[in-house]
Order: sequence, then C-alpha cells, then structure tokens
Amino acid sequence: MKRPNLEAGESPSCGSARIGRIGLPGRPAAPLAVLALVVTVLAATACSPSAPKSRVPGDWTSWRKSVDRVLNYTIPGHGDKARVIYVNAPGWEYAGRAGSGRLEFPEGTVVVKEIYASGNPAPGEKPVTLDVMVKAPGDPDSRGGWLWLVKDLASGKETVMTSTFCQTCHANANSPHPYGDKNPEGAFRDYLYFPPKPGP
Repeated sequence: MKRPNLEAGESPSCGSARIGRIGLPGRPAAPLAVLALVVTVLAATACSPSAPKSRVPGDWTSWRKSVDRVLNYTIPGHGDKARVIYVNAPGWEYAGRAGSGRLEFPEGTVVVKEIYASGNPAPGEKPVTLDVMVKAPGDPDSRGGWLWLVKDLASGKETVMTSTFCQTCHANANSPHPYGDKNPEGAFRDYLYFPPKPGP
C-alpha cells in the first residue's frame, strides 16, 4: 500500500501549520478546511501555556468569619474601606486545639479579607479585592511564614507581595494593639489581628 503523501505544506507543529490536501489511494483528498480545523485544535491543546493556578480558593464565602461584624474603621494599609474576614477549616481546627495562648497556624491555613469599594457597602454589594494570607513557610515568597496576596476580583489577577510591608504591619498583632480583643497579654498571634476563636 502506498504511504499517504502531504501534497503541499509541512508537518504540523507549534511553529508551522501550512497544510494542503492529504491524498490516500482510492479516496478523495480531505478538504483543506477540515484539516485546518484539526491542526488548530491540536495546536491549541499542545502549544498553549496552561493558565496559572489560583492560590486563592474560590469557596471562601462558605468559611466561618473570624469576626462577625463588618470592619470599616480606618487602619494602616486598608484605609477606611469595609472589610470582612474569613478563615478556612484548618485555621479554625487549629485554633480550637491551641486555645487562647501562643498561635502558630499550620501550613495550608488561609485567611481571606474582603475589601469593599467604600466603608458602607450596600446590601448584596460584592468586594473589589481580596487581601489573602496563605500559610506556606516553605515558599520562597513567604514572609513570616505566610504568602501575602492581593486578588483583583474584576480581572482575576493575583499579586504576591514580596516586600515586607504586610508582614511588618501585621507583626503588631503579636503584641498589645487597639483592635479586636487587643491582645492584652502580648501573645504571639502569628500575624493575625482577628484570629479565629475556639468554640462552636
């Protein structure tokens, strides 16, 4: 049996997709449009870079909040924008075991702080950004054992903050401060001003 021949063009590859008609003995040549479609699909599958994986879980609104009310007083780094804080299950489970003393959250703990456009969001209004802490002490971009990220919800873009600005500001949570329960004993809180509290 005579081998198929490529009458015009080259073998499809990431850099070349010039195709004519493939002739088989006893069969009509395949239409150029069909071959072009096949090559396009194969090229898109084999050559396109995969989208970067999000570090921010999409189900954060199903997590428990570490503080019940909306925070809208002015604080450094966030201004007077309304904020709502969620902590994932590993963070809550650890807090339940650790009690109220020194806290060092396990790897995989995630804290999501919703940031709204103003200090008084309307009912049903969505946040504009997420400020996120991911406990990942082995990551080279971590600071104080946490990855500090900002996610723009309109574009989906996630930015890892590699400076020490966020860590330096949150380091004050490890000593007495004016927020939440104020940490009067100055216990190490692992950079959280509003850590999850033990209880149901």
